[in-house]
Amino acid sequence: MANDGFPSPLPAFPGVLAHASTHAPGSTDALPWATIHGRGITGSKPAAAAANAGYTYYDTTLQRLERSNGATWDLIESPVVGVRDTQRNTVMAYSTAARVTVTADELLLTDVNNVGYVARTVSLTLDITVAGALGLDTGAEAASTWYHAWVIWDGTTLSCILSLSTTAPTMPGTYTWKAYIGAVRNDAGSNFIRFIQRGKMVASAVVNALAAATPTAANTYQTLSLSTQIPPNASVVAGYFGNINITTDRGVAVAADVNGVGESLAIGKVEGAVVYNYSQVASFRVPLITSQQVAWKGSSLTADFRMDIAGWEYPE
Repeated sequence: MANDGFPSPLPAFPGVLAHASTHAPGSTDALPWATIHGRGITGSKPAAAAANAGYTYYDTTLQRLERSNGATWDLIESPVVGVRDTQRNTVMAYSTAARVTVTADELLLTDVNNVGYVARTVSLTLDITVAGALGLDTGAEAASTWYHAWVIWDGTTLSCILSLSTTAPTMPGTYTWKAYIGAVRNDAGSNFIRFIQRGKMVASAVVNALAAATPTAANTYQTLSLSTQIPPNASVVAGYFGNINITTDRGVAVAADVNGVGESLAIGKVEGAVVYNYSQVASFRVPLITSQQVAWKGSSLTADFRMDIAGWEYPE
């Protein structure tokens, strides 16, 4: 095994001959050949000058092959492959009204060329009052807004940003690798709501969606927007729903759409008193068909129905 971490002798790459191990970075030899250097010291990578056109270099940090075109290094292949955002033991959580923390054992980031980088032992803090890396990607903090957390990498430094975008955050400086983590709600007072996210599942402070609501028609589904309760890229919503009338039984249902897909029901006898806002209550977990929207129906045209949201999940 050579001291650069590669087996000795070096394996042959298709169509490329292995060059002598004594080659000095930046020097020239007759082609074809391949030079392999680590990034452990400054200058170990040959300059991509005209004299080095055609030379091949293995980047041991990015784990990829590059070839000089005489001006820049072009990607040949990347052995780090996988689905972006793949993670192990990722946790994002409320820290303060302006901060969230992000930790992960492993997290796969990719760049615009779909070149992957596996970040390990991630531990970062995002602050919405900071501009750029470790803060907000662009613009000023806005109240009543969903912000999306991304872990980013520039080839050397791991960081993170908050963005309005679920797909294309504004990347600071030379950062090109990214992985999506999840969303946090900045409430009407410009304070983050309390939450904890483990993997793709989120538990949040309970947020009301219906209070003493009256159906537009008895036993008929109608849609309900959850744009302030769950982020636009949530795929599942969870919470509580039921009756607030302490003397009369009511029935209420929640579903993914007005056709009753994934229906959950709350029926039964009233308790004779309101406990935690309900006299009859059931929990629900419903997959979403339309972003930030469910459907619900009540058994009577009375202002007796309530719903609270307690969490959501992201797509796998």
